[in-house]
Amino acid sequence: MPAADLPIVARALSHQGRTAVVAAEGTFTYRDLIEASERVAACLLNGRADLVEARVAFLVPAGWHYVATQWGIWRAGGVAVPLATSHPPAELEHVIQDAEPEIVVAGMLPDEAAAAVPEITTASFPFAASGRALTLEAGASGGFVRIVADRRDGRVLGIQAVGRHVAELAGEFAHALAMGAVLDDLAHTIHVHPTLGEAVGEAALIGLGQPLHL
Repeated sequence: MPAADLPIVARALSHQGRTAVVAAEGTFTYRDLIEASERVAACLLNGRADLVEARVAFLVPAGWHYVATQWGIWRAGGVAVPLATSHPPAELEHVIQDAEPEIVVAGMLPDEAAAAVPEITTASFPFAASGRALTLEAGASGGFVRIVADRRDGRVLGIQAVGRHVAELAGEFAHALAMGAVLDDLAHTIHVHPTLGEAVGEAALIGLGQPLHL
C-alpha cells in the first residue's frame, strides 16, 4: 500500500498543526512527524520504491525517535518489529528469531542524528566485502552495516544493518548503545572470524579513517 494511502498518514495530513507526540525531546506536531518519518522512510528505502513488507526490527528508546522510526517503516512499505530496550537478551532473541528481519535499526538513523548533534560521521561496510556474508548471501541485494556517530567524540548514535541473517547482529547493536560505546570500542572488540559481526568492527574502523579490508 503506498504511503499516501495509509489511513494513519492520510489523517495526519489533515491535522498537521495539531500535537502528535509529547516526549522528553519536546512537543511535536503531525507536520513534524510526517516530515521526520518521510526522512526515515527514504533512508530505509535507499533508492528502492517499496520495502514490499520486509520485516524491519528496530531498537529505539521510547520517545520521539521511536514514533518517527515506526512511522517511517510503515511509510516505506515495511513491517515494523519493535524491540524493547528494557527486554532481557533471551526475549529479544526470541522475537528476532521469530520475525527473521532483513533490516535492523538501532538508535538513530543518519538524518535523525544530524538533527540532534552538530556534526556526524557515517561509516558503512558492504557485505560484498565479507566472506561470511557472501556464503550466507547476506550481501546479495547490496547489504551492509552502517554506524552513525557523533564526530566530536566518536559516540555511537545508531547502527543499521541490511541483508539476510542480520538479525543476529541486533544483540551487539543493543549492547553498544546501552554502554554508550564510541567508535574505538567497536573497532577494537574482537569479532570471531568468519562471522557477520566482523562487519561491525570493519565499519567502525572506516569511521576512524583506518579501513582494514576495503
